Amino acid sequence: MSASMAFAFKDRIRRLVEDLGYICVEVKLVRDLGGQVVRVTIDSPDAPIGHGDCEAVSRKVGELLDGEGEGFLKGRYYLEVSSPGPNRPLLSLDDFRRFKGSKIRVSTGKGKKRTYFIDDVFDDGMVRLVHEGEELVCPWGDLKNPRLCG
Repeated sequence: MSASMAFAFKDRIRRLVEDLGYICVEVKLVRDLGGQVVRVTIDSPDAPIGHGDCEAVSRKVGELLDGEGEGFLKGRYYLEVSSPGPNRPLLSLDDFRRFKGSKIRVSTGKGKKRTYFIDDVFDDGMVRLVHEGEELVCPWGDLKNPRLCG
């Protein structure tokens, strides 16, 4: 699958999830020994994600894949729908806005991690993080693997 086809495929799933009233955290397409795996991670703006939420999204995404997936998926596929869990990744500036004031963990390189609080988020894509009184202001995209500390 070409990069543009993969983007269109993921975007179609993302729009469907959002139309169902959920936040689409991530869509991944993975090749596995048993075939292709479509992993969809969902969240909710106002309540924790439960099994019923995952089941409802799985049913609708499955219908989409069975109906339109032939152009994207070759052969058998597996569909996994889950919540991001308490240590969810922060994948956009909107995620940083949503979780302003929250404690996050960021990889600093060489296998080390550091904990910060999201102090502020700016419209130009910069974030201000605080660790033990020390401030770090940087573009959110420069942070390696930022995750909430659940």
